[in-house]
Amino acid sequence: MVTSFIVAVLLAAVFIFTFDRKVSAASKSDTTLSDESLKSVQASHSRPTSRMGGVALFGSFYLTTLVYGPTSMWPIVLCSIPVFLLGLSEDLRRENSPKIRLAVGAATSAATIALTGVWITSADVSGLNWLFAIIPFAVIFTVFASTGMINAFNLIDGVNGLASGHVILSSVALGLIANSYGDADIAQLSFMIAAATAGFFVLNFPFGRIFLGDAGAYTLGFLMAWIVIVFLARHPEASAWSMLAVMFWPVMDTAFSILRRKSTKARTDQPDRMHFHQMVMRFWEVASNGRLTSNVSNPLAAVTILPLAALPILGGYVFVDNNLIAFAVVAASAGGFMFAYRLGVRVVKRKRSRQMLQTVMAPVFDFALSEGTRTVRTPAE
Repeated sequence: MVTSFIVAVLLAAVFIFTFDRKVSAASKSDTTLSDESLKSVQASHSRPTSRMGGVALFGSFYLTTLVYGPTSMWPIVLCSIPVFLLGLSEDLRRENSPKIRLAVGAATSAATIALTGVWITSADVSGLNWLFAIIPFAVIFTVFASTGMINAFNLIDGVNGLASGHVILSSVALGLIANSYGDADIAQLSFMIAAATAGFFVLNFPFGRIFLGDAGAYTLGFLMAWIVIVFLARHPEASAWSMLAVMFWPVMDTAFSILRRKSTKARTDQPDRMHFHQMVMRFWEVASNGRLTSNVSNPLAAVTILPLAALPILGGYVFVDNNLIAFAVVAASAGGFMFAYRLGVRVVKRKRSRQMLQTVMAPVFDFALSEGTRTVRTPAE
């Protein structure tokens, strides 16, 4: 585990150093290093930044897994490589259509099923489990769930430390759960993912010196999904709802985003700036009356969200053997997510709510901040 962490830190540091030299060389020649991601709708950074964090993370993970990893989990690790390469191509500025991303994710998931002979066989929902006895349905559902998780982790990768922080929390929880069931292979792989991700995290949070990139987000989503699928196949007595609780935040953010866009008739395959973490960023900027820059509100959003995301993970870990309570954890978490989101949007959009919040928070920011920060642009009322 320590090796995974150290190698990830070293590789990430090399990418940061190399990229910073390119930026410095460009500035000396009176040119600007192109970074197309700065122009994207969902961008929350203001300077060119290396997107090779996923390469550092998985360079470490693949190397240490090859040397130390459990051989029974190699098929999953092997099948993650096409997803990694897809993400890497996008990090290297190749634009892939949503259809191509979905096709690669689905094909890779189908290949994993073929290699492992494993798919989802139960949803722990009374009256629906008979559907999973129909193998074609179960296989299709597994492909859908795995592909969805690939994209879900990419959606929450919008502020420094959020996606990687969630992976560290959830993979540690999965490792502890697997260890309690005597499944050393899944526990070891989970802890190796946590260690490699932590190596990236220390250079990403809070200053965003390097980004996870699509290669990192896609591959983490794939691996986390298949660790859960394999674990439930080996231990059907464990609650599927507890596993959903451990993976709650990316799943809920994705599902809520789809419903939100459907309700407003917006396209579901295009990025926007209304995800939970983006709303939290604007919340803190508004609360400070424009005195917090995005460089501060960005990591502050992760600090705000990660404790909230940790609650369902903790619930999934504690109640892994109790299906009813695990379901209640997921339901309560979903309700809390929607309530917090709606409350945040209300505060950000409504003038009176903003003024009340700014009045309450003014003493805090007067104490913590100096004058002279930029003005925040708030949504139209």
